[in-house]
Amino acid sequence: MKKFISITGAILIAASTFSITALGASPNYYSNTEEFQLYYKGYIQVQGSYNDGGYNYISGYIRYSGGASGDTGRLYTQGTPTGPKDNAIYSRSHTYRDTLNPWAPQTKFNYGFSKIPVGSAWPLPSLAANNDNQTTTIIHEDYEIPASSR
Repeated sequence: MKKFISITGAILIAASTFSITALGASPNYYSNTEEFQLYYKGYIQVQGSYNDGGYNYISGYIRYSGGASGDTGRLYTQGTPTGPKDNAIYSRSHTYRDTLNPWAPQTKFNYGFSKIPVGSAWPLPSLAANNDNQTTTIIHEDYEIPASSR
């Protein structure tokens, strides 16, 4: 009986964790992990020096909405690469509280990256500035996916 309870407990714990991760050879990735249907743990990172398909990734963000914690707004990676030889990892993580209410709106997970073509001029202009003299084109990508499988 104890063995049955142990096995059942292990299956329930494994089933209560849901993860969405975009991993690969690139240091530019995000992850979203649901834990026990109570919390989500989000993470995003970029490395400016890495040539990822002809682009240098310069920032990223994660965002949660629809759960018990409300809307986080965009939570950006902390810091910006200083140049194409900057090997530092710039990241951001966040733990978001969900609700167990089955009629609550589904929690949404958004993420995005900003990137520039390899060989672009550095230093970079401000990401928020509207600079008419800007010589570097910054490309912004935004995505939204359900945060869980429910």
